[in-house]
Amino acid sequence: MQPGEDPNAQPNTQPAPPQQIIHGEQQNAQFATNQQQIVYINLKYKPEVNFRHISYIVIGIGITLYFGIFIFSMETDSFLMTQIGTSLCCFSFCIGFILDGMFYKGKADWEVSTGQSNGGSITGMVFDFIFAIIAIAFAILTIVGMGLIGL
Repeated sequence: MQPGEDPNAQPNTQPAPPQQIIHGEQQNAQFATNQQQIVYINLKYKPEVNFRHISYIVIGIGITLYFGIFIFSMETDSFLMTQIGTSLCCFSFCIGFILDGMFYKGKADWEVSTGQSNGGSITGMVFDFIFAIIAIAFAILTIVGMGLIGL
């Protein structure tokens, strides 16, 4: 017993309820250290020289030349000019497909260097070169056809 206490007083036998002290910032800081941070990076292929845009320009020029030469050949009634316009248009498509294939080659190399799958780029490149062969075949057949007709 301590001095100054009443000897008849009964001691407090009820247990004190447990107190919860929550420090939100401390809990979150502790939780964040246990969790890995994941950072998503939006990877997009942006080459210095974009061969795809150049291929669009080449194909656009070829189509414009074709229509210009076709209109001129209709006015002059020249079958030779029509064939030349057709051949130039097919040749421009061939160059456009080759340039697009070059774009896909660069993209495939970039995808490999970033750890991505390059199957789609390889497929696109193969199809571009197949289409280029078809376009050059049409251009050559048009020129050969002019020779067979005697123009």
